[in-house]
Amino acid sequence: MMMMMMMMMMMMMMMMMMMMMMMMMMMMMMMMMMMMMMMMMMMMMMMMMMMMMMMMMMMMMMMMMMMMMMMMMMMMMMYFVENRIIW
Repeated sequence: MMMMMMMMMMMMMMMMMMMMMMMMMMMMMMMMMMMMMMMMMMMMMMMMMMMMMMMMMMMMMMMMMMMMMMMMMMMMMMYFVENRIIW
């Protein structure tokens, strides 16, 4: 009888241990998944930010180019007008 009891106790302990281990594993997995998700999200955000920055830079460049062109045109016009006046 005592032996049986001991055996049962041992079995129970083993089961409990197993359960605990499983739980721990599950928790670890969940944590890992969460971390991965967070990392992915961060990466996505960074990418988006980079894209936005690039777009802004492009826009600025375009604006600058346009301004330069306008200035050039104005200068040309002024030049022509001046020439005409002189002539």
